[in-house]
Amino acid sequence: MKHLAKLFMICFLIVNLLMFSCSIIFKTNVFYESNKIISLLGMIGIIIIWILFYKKISPLYCKQSEKRKKIFLTIYFFLFFIIEIIYLKELKVNPTWDFGVIFNNAKNFVNHIPIGYIEYFEYCPNNIFLYLFYIIILKIGTLVPFIDSLTILGIINIICIELSVFLLYKIATKVYNEYLGITVLFIALFISPLFLYTPIIYTDTTTMFIPLLLLYVYLIQKEKTEKKEWNYIILFSVIAYIGYNLKMSCLIIVIALLIHMILNKDYKLCLKYIGSLTIVFLCFSIFYKTTIINNEKFHFNDNNVGSLPFTHYIMMGLEKKETKERMTYGGYVEEDALFTKSLKPEERKKANIEEWCRRLKSYSFVELLNFYGNKIANTWGDGTYFAPIKISRNPIKKSQLQEIYLPNGKYFNIYLNFAQSIQYALLFLIGISAYKMRKDKTNTYLYLTIFGLFLFLIIWETRSRYVVNYIPLLLLVALKGLEKKDKNCV
Repeated sequence: MKHLAKLFMICFLIVNLLMFSCSIIFKTNVFYESNKIISLLGMIGIIIIWILFYKKISPLYCKQSEKRKKIFLTIYFFLFFIIEIIYLKELKVNPTWDFGVIFNNAKNFVNHIPIGYIEYFEYCPNNIFLYLFYIIILKIGTLVPFIDSLTILGIINIICIELSVFLLYKIATKVYNEYLGITVLFIALFISPLFLYTPIIYTDTTTMFIPLLLLYVYLIQKEKTEKKEWNYIILFSVIAYIGYNLKMSCLIIVIALLIHMILNKDYKLCLKYIGSLTIVFLCFSIFYKTTIINNEKFHFNDNNVGSLPFTHYIMMGLEKKETKERMTYGGYVEEDALFTKSLKPEERKKANIEEWCRRLKSYSFVELLNFYGNKIANTWGDGTYFAPIKISRNPIKKSQLQEIYLPNGKYFNIYLNFAQSIQYALLFLIGISAYKMRKDKTNTYLYLTIFGLFLFLIIWETRSRYVVNYIPLLLLVALKGLEKKDKNCV
């Protein structure tokens, strides 16, 4: 198993090199492209700033009393919340795309108005959980009449993001040390999607804390006795079930942790987790189907349109098409959605597979390499994480922040090059981190998670937005690239 772990780390280093090199060689978003030279120079400056903070500022924090540390953390997260409230207020949009369908349907349901597009949830049952979440929050929101429903959901979204950053700090302190724990809070202030996605209340941010919470529960369980560990294993399984129903990619960290247990020959623990996950998923799925999916009140199953199968998203993962926003390179294409929906439910899988094969054969070897190079760059090399596109759709008001963050803004190019510098810095430090850990199996699950997400998005429909809920894990891995062995703060 030791040799297998080493082999995996070599594979991960190759994948990281692909991410980094493709991000530089290929265009990350053809409709707003950064200056590669400026961004690479900016990367060097950013890394120097992070190193200086780690070396000079983090030791000062570590020397403080526990009381002062708690005061500092309280102030930090309060200011973080205030900044995000400002971004929510200034960049709020009228919900469109999937976000709009779910929001408007939930609002109609709460207000006892006929649902406009209930068929959506039969086509895309993966968004039913988020729809139910919206309904619960909006029902509670009716008790607070002076705050509109979109703002209430935005505040919940901010809480999810803040919880993610807090868990990131706790895990970094536990996995590494307190020096890196406080450093990651500093680095988080540089990550623009943590702020720009506050008005976009979708699974990208509402699930951001779930992979971290799964990891945190696992780390706590490792410290417990065999008798008490079952409480955490069951809790882990319940969180995994909720995460899966909100966003399927949340399961990638679950798979990574199971593989990590096998690599460490912890077979007994692995079997406990598999057993618990199987029972929880089976029992909860039966309960969910009988009480929610088949409930006539929601009309999820009586529209006779059928769901879009997994093969549909794999088929889209091979499409190259120019849209109003960009070249897709495996991203969402409306024509593909209309094609699959036009077929009878029982015909869709076969037709998707046939189209997938046709597209694959249509590329020459060189064209296929070029396609995947662009797909990797579009997914992993976009430092904006598609946020400018999302917040430019139907903005509610005009704001000075739009001059910075919207593609047609006066200062957008400055922001774009800054965001690209951050992304290059993260990818570079992830590579350094992997090189340092190439002979160490301690935290293999972190690299397995990113590797699994890479493989998933190579096959699946993708864009950089699909990485947003794993940004904290990217930060956690990149931190190791800053670490010095002489740091002893715990």
